[in-house]
Amino acid sequence: MLQVLILHMKGDNVNIIKEYFTKDSLDLNSDLVILRHTLEHIKNPLEFLHSIAEACGYKGKVFVEVPDFNWIIRNKAFWDIFHEHCNYFTFESLGSIFTKSEQGSLFEGQYMYLLADMEDLQSKARPTNVDFLHQKNVFLEQLEKYREFVKTRHNVLVWGAGAKGVTFVNLVDPDREHVSFVVDINPKKQNKYIGKTAHKIIAPEVLSGLQGRDILVMNGNYLGEIKKSLGKMDFNIYKMGGEYGSD
Repeated sequence: MLQVLILHMKGDNVNIIKEYFTKDSLDLNSDLVILRHTLEHIKNPLEFLHSIAEACGYKGKVFVEVPDFNWIIRNKAFWDIFHEHCNYFTFESLGSIFTKSEQGSLFEGQYMYLLADMEDLQSKARPTNVDFLHQKNVFLEQLEKYREFVKTRHNVLVWGAGAKGVTFVNLVDPDREHVSFVVDINPKKQNKYIGKTAHKIIAPEVLSGLQGRDILVMNGNYLGEIKKSLGKMDFNIYKMGGEYGSD
């Protein structure tokens, strides 16, 4: 039987162990370890991977899924840089951790994956030639564009109260002057407020009384779903990324 361990889970299933993982946590004996959106939160990713590999006896495979920093740069997505992420990976930097691996893209290029054998984990990552310091102005220019955008519109709405939306309103509208509400389908977030800026989070059902406004969709992958939910309601919808524009 295939033994699979998934790190970074939550829920009430009896098989979920709610504690921080260390190499001494348990003898994994797993054929496959899955880390979905975990490694970017770990201060020392290589050390963490070695603790997993050691618990597995350096046997079996590991599957890693993380955001692709090159996608963030291409889309000038300053709202995808936030304090919960200790690391930002590219295909080259993630692949440098193993001697060989299989890599690919997910979620329309926003995320990337790596599949490798534990035994191919390196003691030290290979040097890479990637230099992103010159991209600083790209993010600053995009930030100024969106600041001007919300200033010149009336009562803009932002769709998405996750990390992207929180980062966006804190950087673009820190004094809550131009963005009227943040929309989210999660009932646990509705009628609550964004940290620091206190933008109110509302349910999509409330939007019928706010028609005619501009909506900035924080994650363009959900654009079709959002348009469908809005039906015939009258909004100007903008997909975030690269250059903003009505979609």
